[in-house]
Amino acid sequence: MKNLVWILSVLFCVSSAFCSAQGASYIWYFGMNAGLNFPGGGAPVALTNGLVNTSEGSASIADASGNLLFYTDGITVWNKTHAVMTNGNALFGNPSSTQSGVIIQKPGSTNIYYIFTEEAQAGANGLRYSEVDMTLSAGLGAVTGLKNVLLKTPSCEKITGVRHCNNVDIWVVSHDWNTNQFSTFLVTAAGVNAVPVTSSGGLIPTGAGGAQAIGQLKASPNGKKIGSCIWDAAVNRFELFDFNCATGIISNPILLPQQAASSGAYGCEFSPDGTKFYGTEITPGNIYQWDMCAGSNAAIAASGVFIGNSSNNFNGSLQLGPDKKIYVARYNVPWVGVIPNPNVLGAGCGYIDNGVSLAGKNGSLGLPNFVTSLFITPSPPYTFTLNPASVTCLTASFTAPPGPTVSCSAISNTVTGYVWNFGNPASGALNTSTLTNPTHLYPSPGTYSTSLIINYACGTDTVKAVVTVSVCTALPIELVSFDGNCFDKNIQLNWTTASEKNNDLFILKKSTDGISFNPIAEIKGHGTSYQSNKYSFTDRRIISGVVYYYRLTQKDFDKSERILNNIVYANCEKYGSEIEIFPVPSGNEIFMLSNDDINNATIEIMDAMGRNVKQFNSVGILKNKSFSIDTDDLINGCYYISISNSEVRMQKKIIIYK
Repeated sequence: MKNLVWILSVLFCVSSAFCSAQGASYIWYFGMNAGLNFPGGGAPVALTNGLVNTSEGSASIADASGNLLFYTDGITVWNKTHAVMTNGNALFGNPSSTQSGVIIQKPGSTNIYYIFTEEAQAGANGLRYSEVDMTLSAGLGAVTGLKNVLLKTPSCEKITGVRHCNNVDIWVVSHDWNTNQFSTFLVTAAGVNAVPVTSSGGLIPTGAGGAQAIGQLKASPNGKKIGSCIWDAAVNRFELFDFNCATGIISNPILLPQQAASSGAYGCEFSPDGTKFYGTEITPGNIYQWDMCAGSNAAIAASGVFIGNSSNNFNGSLQLGPDKKIYVARYNVPWVGVIPNPNVLGAGCGYIDNGVSLAGKNGSLGLPNFVTSLFITPSPPYTFTLNPASVTCLTASFTAPPGPTVSCSAISNTVTGYVWNFGNPASGALNTSTLTNPTHLYPSPGTYSTSLIINYACGTDTVKAVVTVSVCTALPIELVSFDGNCFDKNIQLNWTTASEKNNDLFILKKSTDGISFNPIAEIKGHGTSYQSNKYSFTDRRIISGVVYYYRLTQKDFDKSERILNNIVYANCEKYGSEIEIFPVPSGNEIFMLSNDDINNATIEIMDAMGRNVKQFNSVGILKNKSFSIDTDDLINGCYYISISNSEVRMQKKIIIYK
């Protein structure tokens, strides 16, 4: 046990199959009978019925619908009824291990899971795994005879899981003790490969008592980066590494600067888009952010800014939640800290110390551990249009889905190519294509199973769709175009026809997953027309950052209905007030120009370490009216300016050079 008595119980329901997309319920239990429930992956609600007590680490797993299967503190396994699972005692983890365990579903299996456990402070039990079979004990599961299988000893209190590039297998990453070596084990449909991939780099956790074994190990959601913490006042450092999710190799260590004299670096986490890295020090409870897009290793290391502090001067783990916010464990207080905007640079991420109430229960130092890269949203469906007017009616035109939107090109999972399969093997070489937006001529009406392999810089995604080619008859509508774009905080849908025959109306349908569509509008057609007609509809019921899919169908006067265009998509990533800062660099005065009125604004200027150097309140910044700030009292350097009121919060980088 470490030199503090830490009581913790954690339960985090994470599906091994993107349960966030399934509307699953997430439950965390931690601290002294405290807990949080994230119903449907939404805003957390306090729970007060936590039963499991651990000092720090725990793990749990849910099925694809988000239903709890089991959870563990690294020693005991409890089933979904909160009873000890059959043979679920005496695992060789440790409740005082930072990350006492992580649960991995066996690839290709719906029933077999592996619990990987880590001993505390480089203890002799090291890194081990045990198998759970959910078909046993009447569906409540049991730990099988494959129990406490040794993989590595001694080992640090650090373990995380990362999806392999093939999006099927899972890497389990750990850090050896008294060496700078990482050991990475691959879990496949064949089981756990006990021969690790080893990599060396970075600091060497060492010393009497094993204190430097303490601290979290995390992977970025895109699987490209690894972050590590080394607890101990003598070291107190965070590290960053590149991770090759095809080979399991860890490389390119970046040692981040020591931030403060404290008991040490403990928690770390990446933003959902992988462009920011966060770290916590247990005492004095400081939280830092680094910009993964700053450029060189030196620039990333120098980008660290202070973004908050726990008022009780004592915090622990960081954990990305199902709502894409980062949660901060706070010791012995009835609150959890929250970073609500973790993709935003600097103070704009908006750390809230009393972020979520625990309804009178106290938290502790640990939060759950799971495969963070399961938070990657699957590729959206590709679109296709049947019977385009310009070609034969047996032709389908395909459009690739949009690539990932990550602002930092150095770590983005960029698309390198496409491989289409049109489900028509009789067409020989014409059955495949590497074009972004190909067409395919089918031989006859029927149903064809098509697929698209999206190749990234590392790895692939495969998405599928069924194309039903109807009997080749003249279409009542010659559709020229159909598109959707963000406009003035709404999505505007536009389409044009070249001719219409017996056209009663258009039905516009909407979806958030590209699969289930619901009608949102009916637009009257032109009956029979042999001239071009333009149509438009504005969807005002949107949420920023959500991808929406629209399908256009047409109904004749005889009430027959058909799909005219399979899907278009639109995503209003940003809207609202934006600020332009000029000149760049600035001297003794800077000017701001806003595209919207910002009333009762608080303006703060912070230095590169996040320290407030200037602050004042403004009655308002008027739309398209320049607003000046005197910077004569600032020395040359890089600063951040934050503008906020009750509705708006934004941050910009400025450079002062006189």
